[in-house]
Amino acid sequence: MVFMLSFACKAYAIALGFALQAGSASSRSIFRRVSQAVRPQTDHASFVETASVEDSSRLVSLHSTVKELNEVLVHALQQETGDVDSALRELNNVVTSAAGNDMEGNTGEESVKTEQTQYMRWASELKANQAYCETGFNGGHSALVFIHLSSAKVYEFDLGAHSYSKAAHDFLDSKYPGRLHMTWGDSTQTIPLFSQANPDVKCDLIVVDGGHSDDVALSDLVNFASMAAKGHRLVIDDTPCHADWCNGPTNQWTKLEQEGCVKADEKVEMTNQRGFTYGHYTPCARWPDMT
Repeated sequence: MVFMLSFACKAYAIALGFALQAGSASSRSIFRRVSQAVRPQTDHASFVETASVEDSSRLVSLHSTVKELNEVLVHALQQETGDVDSALRELNNVVTSAAGNDMEGNTGEESVKTEQTQYMRWASELKANQAYCETGFNGGHSALVFIHLSSAKVYEFDLGAHSYSKAAHDFLDSKYPGRLHMTWGDSTQTIPLFSQANPDVKCDLIVVDGGHSDDVALSDLVNFASMAAKGHRLVIDDTPCHADWCNGPTNQWTKLEQEGCVKADEKVEMTNQRGFTYGHYTPCARWPDMT
């Protein structure tokens, strides 16, 4: 499939070059190839990288921001998988109806569009034999993105304190039968129990977005380490930022960073109150055999 993408935007040119080069490849395949080629390697949100593609014997070298390219490629992926925004709107209706005024922040909000777009890109890279693991199911918005845009197994851990979380679970379970593996309860206890009972489950993408106190943030980071797959990606939400709820995640990521147990690939501050950091676990005294 050849995508007729406009050269008005540099990111479109890059995507077109890959599409021409791929010939009849699917949009998902093209998306993965471009995503891997331009994956950020530096620690700043406005990262700019050079990507090169060959089109009929000539080399096209163009600069594009990751944000521009993400938006183009997510659009291309949705042409194949269906409109994830429509599915998110359906979920929002369910969650809003169940929540009333009692609803926490989530990746469906406009202020965190950068994070949602990044999640869509990561979802496109996951394979059917891989797994996405998250603490903090909340309204199910992140879970929906990974269920809708990938064939990976999705494992969620949530306290279940909000009635709308159960409503979101029921909606996703009905819309995507068999895709969502949910564990309710205190993640400081349920993750170790789950890991012991399911030693073969390894997480290729880990998102820590549960309790924001220091003890829960540290516990989730530590407990997920035993479930990390080789070549995994580790994401923690609400750091860097400056609201009260950012303190726990920020403190505990920094603590493990100083111990040499995690390494950040990028720290993205979206607003004063919202941000996310991604990287990976590294071998240290806590887990010397980490790969």
